[in-house]
Amino acid sequence: MKKLLGIIVLGLLFSVKAYAGVNEPGFTSIGDICSYPGKLKLILSGFHEGALAARACFKLARPNEKYRFEFTTTSSNLKSRLGVKE
Repeated sequence: MKKLLGIIVLGLLFSVKAYAGVNEPGFTSIGDICSYPGKLKLILSGFHEGALAARACFKLARPNEKYRFEFTTTSSNLKSRLGVKE
């Protein structure tokens, strides 16, 4: 088993858990640079991994806050922040 910065590397790819986390806390890996069992090499997979990594980073940065998931198409709060008129 090879490691880079303490992170397990498989060939040229980081070995990650399903939520884009690697074996070292505080690090994430998404897209073409990561590998996990059953991974599909699709752009869609990278978008999904990015969303999961962002959620994991939020929990790490703000452990005492509740994560609020909102859709930009239906959230009045987000539309207001983005300056979108209803």
